[in-house]
Amino acid sequence: MSGTAETQTTLSGLFKDVWASKINDLVPECNLLLNMDNFVTKNQREGKIYHQPVLVSLPSGATWVAPAGGNVTLNPVIASQMQDAQIAGSGICNRDVIAFDVAAKAAAGGAQSFEPATALIVKSLIEMTSKFLEIDHLYGGTPVAQTSTVVTAGSTSCVVTISYASWASGLWSGLENASVQFYNTATGALVANGGTGMFTISAINPVPANASVGGTITVNSNSTWGSTTADIAALLALNGTSLDIYFTSQQGNQMVGLKGIMTNTGQLFNINASTYSLWQSNTFPCGNTQFTFGKWESALALGASRGLTSDTMTFVNPVTFNNLVSEQAGARVYDKSYDSSKAEQGFDGLQFFGANGAVNTIKPHLYMHQGEAMIVPTEELKRVGPLADIVQSLTGFPGDFFVLSANQTSWELRVYANQATLLDYPAHAVYINGIVNV
Repeated sequence: MSGTAETQTTLSGLFKDVWASKINDLVPECNLLLNMDNFVTKNQREGKIYHQPVLVSLPSGATWVAPAGGNVTLNPVIASQMQDAQIAGSGICNRDVIAFDVAAKAAAGGAQSFEPATALIVKSLIEMTSKFLEIDHLYGGTPVAQTSTVVTAGSTSCVVTISYASWASGLWSGLENASVQFYNTATGALVANGGTGMFTISAINPVPANASVGGTITVNSNSTWGSTTADIAALLALNGTSLDIYFTSQQGNQMVGLKGIMTNTGQLFNINASTYSLWQSNTFPCGNTQFTFGKWESALALGASRGLTSDTMTFVNPVTFNNLVSEQAGARVYDKSYDSSKAEQGFDGLQFFGANGAVNTIKPHLYMHQGEAMIVPTEELKRVGPLADIVQSLTGFPGDFFVLSANQTSWELRVYANQATLLDYPAHAVYINGIVNV
C-alpha cells in the first residue's frame, strides 16, 4: 500500500452528496393588487364585456330669476349625460415543462418523491404568472420601463440601462431568461431588423451605475424566438433614443392598468376623457425632487377637490417609502385603530387622515417605478373579467393540468387568467411623477 495519505478526491466513492431539506425561493413576491378583495361577484363575470353605467355630467340648464320676480323665459334644457363604460378582460397564459426523464426518476422513488418536484414547478409557474398580472394591473397599456442608454456587449447582446424614473429593482427580480421587446417611444415602431425583435434577458444588474439612472439588463438575440444579430445591431443603433420596454407579446394585448387609466386623456373603455373631465384623473408633478409628506398631502388634495371621500392606498417605490418614514409623525392615526406595525415601525405601511376625510395608507410596492407614485381609491377599484384566479384547467373543457408537449419529450403545464382593472371614479385618483429620491 502506498504511503501517500488518502484524500477526499481518492476516496470520493465513499462520500455522497447531501441536499438541503428545502428549496430557497429567492424571488420576492409583491401581489398587493391581486390580494385585494375587489374582484366583481361571480354573477358579474359572465359574457364578453363588463358594462358599467357612468354619470359623466349633471343637468345644467338652470335659469336664475331676479329678486323682483316676473315672467322669465327658461333657459334651454341641458340634460345629464350617461355613458356606458365597457371593459373586457385580457388573457395571460403561462407555460412550463418537466422532462420525461425527470418525471420518471422522480416517480421511481414513489409518489412522495414525485410530488415535491411537480409542486415546485407548479408553484413557480403560478408565482411568475401572478407577477405578470400584478405588473399589468399597475402598468398595462404603458411600458414596463424605458431605456436610458444601449451599449454593446458583443455581436449578439446589448447592455440596456433603464431610466431612473422607470426603474424598479423588484420588478426585474427573477426575470433572467424572460423575453422582451423594444419600441421606439416617439414612433411606436418595433426595434427589429428582419427578425422578431424578441430578445432574451441574460443578466440583470440591480445596482445603478450612478444616481441619475436605473439598473441594467443584458439582452441577447435568440434564434428560438426568431431574433437575430441584425436585431441587436438595430437596438444598438438607437443608443440615446428613448425606447419602451415590454415583455414579448405584451404590447397592445394586455389590460389597461392603473397608470394607463390615470394618464389617459382620450378614449378609454368607450368614454372620452377629453369630452368628460370626470373620466380623467389628476397628475401631480413632484418637480424632480424628493417626495415628501407635504407633497403627498397636496397630491391627495387634488383628488379630494374633485369628490374623493373614500379610503385610499398610495403605492410608492420602497426607496421613496424610506424617505416618507422619516416624516411619519406628521398626521399619524393615534386613535384605537393605531397599529404599531404600521405607524411606529413602518414595516407594513403608514396611515394618515387627509383632505378626503378618510384613512389613507401609504404602501411600498416592489414593482412601482422609483420616479412615480399612485394614489388609488381602494373602495372604487375593481378587478373584472371572467377569471378571478389563475386556473390550471378551464371548467367545462376536457384535459388535465399536465399535457404532452407537441415536439418535446416532456410534459407541459399551463395556467391561465383573464382580468382587467377598472376605477369607478378616475377623477378621484392621482398619478404622481417626477420623484427623485435623494
